[in-house]
Amino acid sequence: MSTQRPDGTDAGWTTPDFDFTMPGRLADVVMKGGVTSGIVYPYAICELARSFSFVNIAGTSAGAIAAGLTAAAEYRRRTDRQNPSAGFELLAELPKKLARPGAFLEIFRADPGTRPLLAAVLAAMRAGKFGIGTLVGVCRTFPFSALVGGLLGLGLALLLVGLPAGGWLAWLRWGVVALVGIILGVAIMLFLRMKRALAALPSNGFGLCGGLAAGPGDELPSLSRWLYELIQEAAGLPKNQPLTFGQLWSARHPDPELAALIDDLPGHVAGDSREKEDREPPKHINFEAIATALTHGRPYRFPMSTVWKRFYFDPDELDGVLPAEVVACLRNAARKPGKRTVSRDRHEAGDRVELFGFPAPEDVPVFVAVRLSLSFPGLLSAVPLYSVRYGQKVVDQTRIADRVWFSDGGITSNFPIHSFDGLIPRWPTFGINLAAAPPGAARSEDERKNVFFPRSNKAGLQETWAEDPAHGPNETKKFAGLIFGSMQSWFDNAFLRLPGYRQRVATVWQFEGEGGLNLEMPCKVVRSLAFRGLEAGRLLRERFVSSPQEAKFMSWTDHRWVRLLAISQALSDMRTSIRRALLQPHPGDAPARDLVAGAGRDFESYALDKESLAQVDEFLEELSRFAEGRPLNLENPNPRITIGVRPEIH
Repeated sequence: MSTQRPDGTDAGWTTPDFDFTMPGRLADVVMKGGVTSGIVYPYAICELARSFSFVNIAGTSAGAIAAGLTAAAEYRRRTDRQNPSAGFELLAELPKKLARPGAFLEIFRADPGTRPLLAAVLAAMRAGKFGIGTLVGVCRTFPFSALVGGLLGLGLALLLVGLPAGGWLAWLRWGVVALVGIILGVAIMLFLRMKRALAALPSNGFGLCGGLAAGPGDELPSLSRWLYELIQEAAGLPKNQPLTFGQLWSARHPDPELAALIDDLPGHVAGDSREKEDREPPKHINFEAIATALTHGRPYRFPMSTVWKRFYFDPDELDGVLPAEVVACLRNAARKPGKRTVSRDRHEAGDRVELFGFPAPEDVPVFVAVRLSLSFPGLLSAVPLYSVRYGQKVVDQTRIADRVWFSDGGITSNFPIHSFDGLIPRWPTFGINLAAAPPGAARSEDERKNVFFPRSNKAGLQETWAEDPAHGPNETKKFAGLIFGSMQSWFDNAFLRLPGYRQRVATVWQFEGEGGLNLEMPCKVVRSLAFRGLEAGRLLRERFVSSPQEAKFMSWTDHRWVRLLAISQALSDMRTSIRRALLQPHPGDAPARDLVAGAGRDFESYALDKESLAQVDEFLEELSRFAEGRPLNLENPNPRITIGVRPEIH
């Protein structure tokens, strides 16, 4: 059994040994959001980095933090000739640094105006559930307000019943009334104090922590400053030169054969028909983070590949959530809007200060995407950008832009395991999932047993199960949590059961008091989560490092075969709908191929030149031949994958 040092760290905790020499295999990785649950990722990533060089890296919320650091460490491994492993070595030491008592509270430091509110929230969380314990905890947070409320309540009780006259029964009745008066007075005064504290949220981006609040010199910096400096150190760059997406994209793998393979990724291939200025450059390290635009009611994928020209920013507003170096980088790289563009607030106030055009994706600092994605509602301030509404009239030769609030990517997609999907993958995309332990499950001392990883191709088909809210206390609260969880995760959960997906996802179970919003986890819990992540990484690495001549069951080769069968069946299932669309139209309508001949004559939308029309006609001919082919009807793998129309998230 390990002991603890005076600083609270585990004296028996030795960082695992990792060899970060550049590997000869490629991989992608996707990580789920979960606030402090992100402590599972450092060791998991370091374990995978032993055998894989990362190409595509994605995450949401806390997963975006880990993804950004992974991208920075991979960048340093490819560009730093003196100390290429330093970035991953920094990542390997991170869990021990965050195991120090109070470390998470130092990082998630509230701003001055919201500090009392965070203290009250923490007091309520320590109490476990709402009741006298919560009231006592909040009283300790606001002692003066509690004292004033108690005195006022006692005074009101005296006015109503006066001093007792008579025996002990009268004194008992008076004591009960006085106690009720004190409790009510304290509760009302604390409610008013909390209401005043809540009023500070809108001006603080609707969050308790902007991420830049200053603290004592011996504490960790607040979240934004701490994370920005960590990313810079992992990348091997000075603080005044923020790591940008363009730098990640240009960090070629030293193996020419692997670098050429990345050059050939979809969207980068030679002969891309898009206009030159709209083509994306090869992305040798491709980091993506999901953020939710609450104003638009949908997720965005950063860096925005095509819609970035629609957005603007006000440096003064970003100063409270982004480090000064990042804001300066955005200003220097900002595009010049075609017309004068101002925010609605400034326009109505008569202020003519213009907004800055959001930079091109390659010039955006990596930290911007991370910070937008991790804005956990209520805890971390949302980040404001601006955009012009469709149809907005130009006033006095000025465009009026409205604020677009970006918050946690987990609101819309907390585990984007579908990221980087190819029909038949050329290298694995690992998923590290976070989930509450199944009802009735007990935590094992063997952390590998606290990770779910399918042991066969038929495993992992079961549905996600949550605790029955009708059992135990807080039934309504639990039921509301299930509603929110279903709204948030139904799409991600559906993917987790699919063949070709479930075999590459390791699910880290979390038990009571672990991860999430538990900002005061003791060292042993942090250690447990960190090593649980290590086991998740080992399970993934051990399965997918096998060569074609090695393990033939649940290996990378086997995984490719499963995916090939699943996609073949899905493509075959499309034949009927394609055949009907092309050759069996609604009575009175022309077959789809005949539309090519009528283009520009019978209708005018999306006019094409003769060469383009010929290409469309040739493609439809090939599609017709495909539709007439013999259908597949495979019993396995299950459940079946469907290929349909879905929007590209920019």
